[in-house]
Amino acid sequence: MISKSFIKTIEEKCTGCNKCIRECPVFGANVSYIDKNNNKKVLINEDRCIECGKCIKICEHGARDFEDDTERFFEDLKKGKSISIIAAPSIRVNFPQYKRLFGYLKHLGANIIYDVSFGADITTWAYLKYMKEKNVQSMISQPCPVIVNYIVKFKHALTKYLAPIQSPMICSAIYLKKYKKISDSIAFLSPCISKITEIRDKNTHSLVKYNVTYNKLNKYITENNINISQYNEIEFENIPCSLGCLYSMPGGLKETIKARKNDLSIIQVEGEFKIKSYLEYYSKRIKSNSTLPNIIDILNCPNGCNIGTACMEDIDPYDIQYKFFNLKDKKSSEKSTLFKKRIHAIDNYFDKNLKLEDFIRKYTSQNIENINEPSPEKYNEIFNEMLKLTQEDRNLNCSACGYNSCKEMAKSIYNNMNSKDNCIYYIKKEIDIENNKLEEKNNEIQQTINRIKKLNEEKEKHTKILNNYMKQLTASINEISKGNEESSSAIQNICEQLDSIVNTSNILNNSVEKMKNELKNFSNASLEIVTIADKTNLLSLNASIEAARAKEDGQGFSVVANEIKKLADQSKDTANSTKKGEAIMINLINKIVEISTDLSSKMNNISGAIQTISASIEEITAKGEEIVESSNKLM
Repeated sequence: MISKSFIKTIEEKCTGCNKCIRECPVFGANVSYIDKNNNKKVLINEDRCIECGKCIKICEHGARDFEDDTERFFEDLKKGKSISIIAAPSIRVNFPQYKRLFGYLKHLGANIIYDVSFGADITTWAYLKYMKEKNVQSMISQPCPVIVNYIVKFKHALTKYLAPIQSPMICSAIYLKKYKKISDSIAFLSPCISKITEIRDKNTHSLVKYNVTYNKLNKYITENNINISQYNEIEFENIPCSLGCLYSMPGGLKETIKARKNDLSIIQVEGEFKIKSYLEYYSKRIKSNSTLPNIIDILNCPNGCNIGTACMEDIDPYDIQYKFFNLKDKKSSEKSTLFKKRIHAIDNYFDKNLKLEDFIRKYTSQNIENINEPSPEKYNEIFNEMLKLTQEDRNLNCSACGYNSCKEMAKSIYNNMNSKDNCIYYIKKEIDIENNKLEEKNNEIQQTINRIKKLNEEKEKHTKILNNYMKQLTASINEISKGNEESSSAIQNICEQLDSIVNTSNILNNSVEKMKNELKNFSNASLEIVTIADKTNLLSLNASIEAARAKEDGQGFSVVANEIKKLADQSKDTANSTKKGEAIMINLINKIVEISTDLSSKMNNISGAIQTISASIEEITAKGEEIVESSNKLM
């Protein structure tokens, strides 16, 4: 089963600079991709990561970090959980006040505190004992979990050459658990990120529960304002070790073995890329049945575990070497024979009290998906997609993508670990192509601009013509509007005169009606005159008769009666004559009334028609004004 990586990418901080790809010793352990915001990022490929921590050290953007058990360790201590501590030898240079640090941890409830240097002595003892008993001619040391991770993942053929002995850390834990009967959970104060993979490996049997790295431990102390100076100094509680404390420095294992057995061939190798090349060389010697070194003292970190992947920052390698050489000199300052006796004494103690089989380590190879090699046809296809068309282009090897060669970049693309967009040559070529396209577009645009310019000139010409037409139209409409206004005014006057005529007609009708009434009265008066004339005639007749009777006495009265009769007859004749004229006059008046009524009706009709025409003229005038306004806007 493949374990997860404890190194993580903080994606929001990643700039996709490819430095992690370039510095990583394992091809394909970093995968470049484009995120949803179209930004390039680089993630860990957990299957291929060996936890070397190189990417954390070289990332200038703080986009890589690691996980350990520091927080859980302090939480469990505070809960009162029984915990004992083992500390790597490198604690001496990472925490100058490490004894007071032990005092602080004891204050929190930690139980036993052991020096892993003691476990290193056990490891050295076990190495030599196993090689002697099993007649092993060559083996690879395994205190460094990065080396173990690399071999079990990518160098399966070398797995059987890994020293079948537990590391100093696990040897210390075995000693405490099996021989000191400690039931506590064990925490390791660690210089190394990848120790957590060893702790979680099934072949270490969960003997250690916490990887408490120096880096996170110091961060915890700082963030919680803990002053370790106020705590008592506490010493390691194990029996004194020999040279196991040198394991944390480059060649430390070699020193401890040489102090015991000087006739072994021991090769010392440090550094991520050196270990990779050396193991390739070692594999070739195995295949060719060439002579092999007895022991390979091999570490991932160039300065050993003293400046491990999870150590404190800004430690001077010279100061470390100086301190550990002093420690070595102090331990070996006695006479040579006495020093050898002390080493012999501790090894003798191990021979009498320890069982080699308790410290045996097994390894489980991990089946990692292979990186497939493209066929020549596929390489050609990928290079063509990258716009690398010539051999010169395909061998630029600028390393901007993070790989050593263009071929490696093409291989990563083939295995979906990168994309052509991460190739600076491809980007430049794309820019050139885009620039050419842009130039073509610019030419097209310029041509279009020229056409538009020409069209604009024609448009201006037509606009001037249209302006003139519009001005003429506006002037004509203004004239029409003015004429309409004059017509409207004249019609208004006509309407007023018509209204006056209608009013006069109405007055005439009223006057004629009054005349008819007066004529009627006059007619009635004429009738009365006729009646009076008749009565006067009758009266005159009676007077004549009476005058005749009176003879000579009535002669004068008879003359009067005759005159009255004449007058009555004349009155009657006049009245009758008036009656005839009255009939004629009534007929004429009726005709006048009829003509006046007809005239009034026609005048009303004319007035209505004129008002309709006036309204139309007003509407036409308004529309004309709108046209003028629109024309002005258009112009």
